[in-house]
Amino acid sequence: MKNVGIYLDTRRANSQGCYPLKIRVSLPDGVLMISLGRFVSPEQWDGVKVVKHDQKAQINHLIRSMINRVEDFLLQKEGWTRQEMRTAILTGQIPKRDSVLVRDVFLRKTQNSLAKKTRDTYGYTLSNIEKYCNTQTLTFDKIDYKWLQSWTHSMSQSSVNTRSIHLRNLRSVFNDAINSKEVSLSLYPFRNYKIKSEKTPKRNLTLQELTTLRDFKLEPHLERYRDMFMLSFYLIGINMVDLAYLKTLRHGRAEYRRSKTGALVSVFVEPEAMEIIQRYRGENYLLNIMDCRRGERKTYDSFLRRCNMGLRQVGPIQRVEMRTERKRYIHVERTPLFPELTTYWARHTWATIAAELEIPKETISAALGHSMGDVTDIYIQFNRKKIDKANRKVLDYLKSGK
Repeated sequence: MKNVGIYLDTRRANSQGCYPLKIRVSLPDGVLMISLGRFVSPEQWDGVKVVKHDQKAQINHLIRSMINRVEDFLLQKEGWTRQEMRTAILTGQIPKRDSVLVRDVFLRKTQNSLAKKTRDTYGYTLSNIEKYCNTQTLTFDKIDYKWLQSWTHSMSQSSVNTRSIHLRNLRSVFNDAINSKEVSLSLYPFRNYKIKSEKTPKRNLTLQELTTLRDFKLEPHLERYRDMFMLSFYLIGINMVDLAYLKTLRHGRAEYRRSKTGALVSVFVEPEAMEIIQRYRGENYLLNIMDCRRGERKTYDSFLRRCNMGLRQVGPIQRVEMRTERKRYIHVERTPLFPELTTYWARHTWATIAAELEIPKETISAALGHSMGDVTDIYIQFNRKKIDKANRKVLDYLKSGK
């Protein structure tokens, strides 16, 4: 197929019954079409040139000039994008590559992401860069090794792993721009730049700690948050966002696509999980996490925040009588058992216990819904029985307390 051509766009005629002539350019990211600003009737166009027209010589000369210009552009540079070619055709000049705004690629990445957490993470990194420099003028060609050093130094008050997240996000955006041929590979600044990270603190409960959490006598409002944690564990560490938006069960299974990766997950609902589900049945969703009264508006974020705060309050309480000049009241003092606990620990805890039981790593990975490329859905289908067996083994281990 020819890369460049002229065609008569007969979809819509002007008031004289004529149609626009357009230049058509086939590029790696699609087809670009730009009007030449000339209109002719179908009888005046033979598919190659204009005929039977008062200005046929001038129009045909314009057609030849435009085709020659685009072909010259294509010879001078490979991998044109449609935006670059549009600019070149309209201005007659080759746009400077690598002058793409970093901010634009960041925004495109957040818009294309399925997972809210991923969108928030990249948005957080972009905000951090905006505090450091003017992103309205920051282009990829300005980011080099020294720029990375300076930006990292500006984050000295942040933890090593926070800096690592920001650097990895920027590196991912750089890779996207290179893969889409908006930026040349020669400008890649991460070749010799080492991104440092620290081992993350423990984010899982031991079997004994999990048993303590499960059996601890709690106030009703905290009991609800503890039950959601245990339900997440019973459903193989389902993320709270996926749990909140589950609509129904299918043949006794919780089936969903992970909001983070889009991977298909199918978990058999064991009796331990079903007992909690029955207690918290919802109206519009499987659970009442997102149910609200008339005029209310609940969000997953607000529930997650309350849930994590509640989990960190689990522990012995002591009621102390306090007095002032005018009144007497009871002050409740708490001693949290797990002051850093969050719902995400359920996922790490399931994986850790499964590993202790010597369940194969690939089965654990499939059970957690880790993406394995295009074969993920098929992989999980074939290993569904293995996953069910693994989960039952983990839950029996918790039941035995050994």
